[in-house]
Order: sequence, then C-alpha cells, then structure tokens
Amino acid sequence: MTDPVRIGGFFSLFDTEAVLTQLRRAREVPLHRLEVQKARADARKAAVADLASKFNALRSRTNTLVNSLSVSQKSVDISGSGVTANATASALTGSFTVDVHQIATATRATGVPLSAGVDDNELLSQNTMAEKVTAGSFTINGVSIDVDPEVDTLNDVLARINNDIPDVTATLENDAHGRPNIVRLESGSDITLGSGADTSNFLKATKLLASPGTTVRESTDGISRLDRSAKIVDAAFLDGPQVTGDQSFTINGVTIDYNIENDSLNDVINRINGSGAGVRASYDSVSDSITLQHSDTGSIEISMQDDGDADFLEKTGLLNATQALGQNAEYSIDGGPTQYSDTNTVQVRSGVNVTFTAATPEGEPATVNVKQDTDGAVAAVKAFVDEFNAALSAVQSLTKADPSEDGESGILVGDSSIRQLGASIRGIITGVANNIPGNFDHMAQIGLTFGKVGSAVGTTNTLEFDEQKFREALESDPASVQAMFSARSVDATLEDGGTSSIEALSGTYSGSKPGTYEISDNGSGVLTVTFNPLDGSDPTTTFHSIEAGEDYTNIIPGMTVHIADTLQEGTSTITVEETSSSIVQQLRGFLDIQAGPGGALARRQDRYDAIIKDVQRRQEVMEDRIEREMDRLRDKFTAMEMAQARASSTLQSLEAMMQQLSQMRPGR
Repeated sequence: MTDPVRIGGFFSLFDTEAVLTQLRRAREVPLHRLEVQKARADARKAAVADLASKFNALRSRTNTLVNSLSVSQKSVDISGSGVTANATASALTGSFTVDVHQIATATRATGVPLSAGVDDNELLSQNTMAEKVTAGSFTINGVSIDVDPEVDTLNDVLARINNDIPDVTATLENDAHGRPNIVRLESGSDITLGSGADTSNFLKATKLLASPGTTVRESTDGISRLDRSAKIVDAAFLDGPQVTGDQSFTINGVTIDYNIENDSLNDVINRINGSGAGVRASYDSVSDSITLQHSDTGSIEISMQDDGDADFLEKTGLLNATQALGQNAEYSIDGGPTQYSDTNTVQVRSGVNVTFTAATPEGEPATVNVKQDTDGAVAAVKAFVDEFNAALSAVQSLTKADPSEDGESGILVGDSSIRQLGASIRGIITGVANNIPGNFDHMAQIGLTFGKVGSAVGTTNTLEFDEQKFREALESDPASVQAMFSARSVDATLEDGGTSSIEALSGTYSGSKPGTYEISDNGSGVLTVTFNPLDGSDPTTTFHSIEAGEDYTNIIPGMTVHIADTLQEGTSTITVEETSSSIVQQLRGFLDIQAGPGGALARRQDRYDAIIKDVQRRQEVMEDRIEREMDRLRDKFTAMEMAQARASSTLQSLEAMMQQLSQMRPGR
C-alpha cells in the first residue's frame, strides 16, 4: 500500500499577498470591461455634444436668414455733399439727384450774461474768473511778476504790474454789459506778453495772451463766469438775487420747479432737459449765458413764462430774449421744383429717406444711388453654407464605416438616428418650399445644390453655392429670393363641435409654433387653455377670466376670441397649422427640435450621462464587493497560518515525547 502524500510546512513558504493580488486581478476583469464601457459612453457623449454645437451654429445661421430682410436689404451710394440717405428693402433701385438750398434749423433763444463780473478785491482762488489763476510767475515786457492765488487778489496783481513795470498801466474795465470783466494794459510803447520761463497762467486766464494790439492789450472776452455748480442763491447774478422759496416757470406748457436755495444752475438746466418741454437747454461758457433750442426744426416759437413771483427766466434774460426762429428745409429732386420740409429728414421716394446736412454747392447736386445689397446677402448665404457643411460633415465623420484594415470607423458608426440627421437636413435643402409666394420653390433655382446632375459618386457630399447664379436671381427677383429664406405663415382655426363659451375666432395668429390649444371652460367665467406644440416641446397652460358677450385678445396670440352671450361648461379645440413655409424655415423648425433647448441631441447627451452614472454605480458596487472578498480571504489565510503554527507546535511536542519514550525502552 502506497503511503499518503503529506505536505509539511506549507504555510511557511506560502506568499499570501501574491495570491490575493492574483485573485484580485481575476475578479477585476469585469471591472475593466465596465471601464471600457464608460470610456465608450464618454466618447460618444463628447461626440454628440460636438455635433450639437455644430447643429446649433447652423440653427443660429438659419435664425438670421429667416429674418424678413436677410437677403433683400438695399444699400445706398452717395456722390457729392450735403446729404446722407438710407433705404429699406422695399425701395426701388435706381439713382436721383438732390439739390439742398437750405437745411432746416431750430428756433433758438439766448439769454443775457449771468455773472455780475469780477470782484477785484476777492482772492483769485475764490473769485468768478472762468479759468482759475495758478501760482507762479508771468512776464510783461521782460519783467517777471509773481502771483499766488491763495494770497493775492486781482487788484494786488494789477497794482504789482503798475508798480514794477515802467510805462505800463493795468486796469479792470467794464464790458459791454457794464460788468467789471476786462483787464486792460496800456503803454506808450509796444507791450510784449509772456515768456518761455512763465510758470503761472495769469495772462491766459485774463485772456490777455492772445489779445491783438501793440500799445494797448486787453482781454479778448469777459473773464468772469457764473459758478454753475453753486446754489443759485449763492451765485453772483448780474441782475441780482432771485426770489427764494419753491418756484416754477413754464416752457411750451411744461412746468419746471426749482428752489434757488436747493438748486444750482446745472440742476435747473438738467431739469429743463428732462422735462419733455421740447427744448434743449445749455450753458454757453463763451457768452456766459443760457441758450434754449427747440427740439424740432422749423419756424416754431418757444413759449415761456415765469409762474407767480418766480423770476428765473427774467433774471437769465430768456423771458424777453429775441428768438431766432428756425427755418424750413428747401430742396429739389432731379432738378424739379423747390420743396419744403420742417425737418431735415424726408422720404423722397418709397423706402428711401434722405437727411440734409448742409446746402449743396450751386449747380452741384448730390447723387443718391439705391442698389441691391448683394454683397451682404452673398456673405450671409456663404456663412450659412459653411455651417451647413460643417454639420453635415460632422454627421458623416461620426457615422462612417471603414472596413479597411488600417481604417478607423466613426465613434457613432451604426447609429441610424444620428445618420438620419444628416439625411434629414440634406433632404430639406433639396426639397420643395411649401406654398410660398414668388417664382422659386427649389434652392437649386437660386444657386444652392449638391453638385450638378450626373456628378461622380463621392463628389456631392457638400452643399455648393453658385454665387453668380444667386446674384442674378437676387438682382432680377429679390422678393422671390427672400421668400425662399423667410416666407412662413401659421393659421389658427376653431374646430367645429366645441362646447365651451367660445363662439368664434378672428384675426391673424401671431404665434410661431403649430399645435393645438385645448380649452376647458368651467361655465363660471374661467378658461383653462393648454397649448400642445406639434414639435413635442413642453405644453403650456394659462388661465383666463371671461364674461358673457365680451371679446378677448389675450387668450390666443394675435387672435380675438369672441365669447357667447351665455356662458356654458365644455371644451373647445383651436388647431394651429403651418400653411406655408420656405425651405430655410423648414430647416429651422427641424433644427429647433433636434438642437434647441431640450431637443433630441440634448436628450441623447442626457442618456449617455445616465449610462455613465449607471456604469460608475456598478463599478463602485463591484469594487466594494471585491474589496470585501479580499478582506475575507485575507482573514482566512491568517486563520490558516495560525492553525499551521499551532499544528507545528503540537508536532514538535509530540516529537519530543517520542524521543523521551524511545530513551525509556529496555535495553537502552
């Protein structure tokens, strides 16, 4: 009989962690498969996101092209001077001449100078000079005069000139309005002003530096100005202080309130301009006065009055100012009779507005040429074609199947729904417009095709733009070309058999989506209206209060809902159908469903998100299960090692006893 196989000291040579590592690797094989599945879902989600961005770019272009003026704008060229012009899409092309004999002007009223003049005994830093004097020195006839506005008055400086400069007399004179406002220098010989070494602006601030003359030099204009930012009560007006308290004045029938203790001149000017009185008030720093200019051109008088005890208009000189009445524009078209306008912008032809900016030279009229803006239209269509081909190319790249050994198929190969997107947009572009006005119904008629008939296979994968053919179509029939891009109509119809209080429907529907309005009437004056869009987007519900025999324009967009004389409980349906649609409008509708918010491509990305989250969850569960299994095995191996250790100890004890027994045998 063969002895049994015995393994001694097994655990003394057994590498527990190496065994566990091998077991973990075996258990992680499904985990790696999940990682591959997650990576594939991530890649497909990214591919769909990129595709969605391209479809959204195309959608943006279609939104531009469906504008009613997207390819039918007119441009204007002008030769000559005196006019500007613009033309709408409805303007007829062609040229005409414009003679501007005079432009329209607005009525103006200018008040009197406001400030009381310069107080020559007040510090230069605090007086009413329009330009404040800076510290330093200035030169007259080669003699330098020092000035410090924080210490000196104007009288001090004039005295210094009189004392330090021989044969020069400096005085402060009254201006034409009787105000001390002009600095005068007089000498028996020529007076030289200024030096490159001057550091004070005194000569400029007193308006002497630019003064003409030789032996006499004086300020070219009054040097004082009213402080517009100070409260009116504190400003030194030429005609003295104004009436205090809450006051008002009226311009063109509009009342302007003010209080001289609370308001500055700037406050009142701003209040006039914001009042809607039809005038523009401004302060003229040269004349130190207020000017009112009518907002409208033409011979329109500005009416003004101080209310009650108020005297603002009187003290500023506006009340009794001589108004320079505006004049009407005078012009002629193509050398015809003189025409008149109270404004400078006139419609000289249907859709063409001309603005007069100046009188044209005698015998040199401006020429206005209105033409089709084909360059802008071509650029818009080219941009559309580029985005279309980018979207189509993305679909083709993502879904291509390459059976060659070295080739690489698209990440979404075999995805028929994505492949169908490309087929759909191509089908729309090569399809027929639905019941639109004009002479075109195929894009090929205006230069957009996938290549000529009979083109070789593989050469018709992109949309091609025949620019010359498009330009010719646009020049000959711009309205029909525009219809190919923007024409669309949607009608709403009240279906027969309704039992609600709605009796009839009239008007032109102004909504954008086809669908149905389901209306529920509780018979007590409340309608519940739910619109279900045909494109599958979320329905919307609104509630409306109604009364018997009344009409309502806020229930259905653009429509008038007529309520019967007697309210009744029931339901009605209003169907909204698209009755005509251009090819680009059809494409936009399709792209809204596919690439718009919550559209098919967004939902596809959401599905990949769900797959990725599910895989991640399964990975976490599997990783937790593997970890727990490894912990159990590790515990078992530890227990086995401990048992082996105990068995080894017992064996050693038995061997020792055997030796002892052997030594106790007789004869030993």
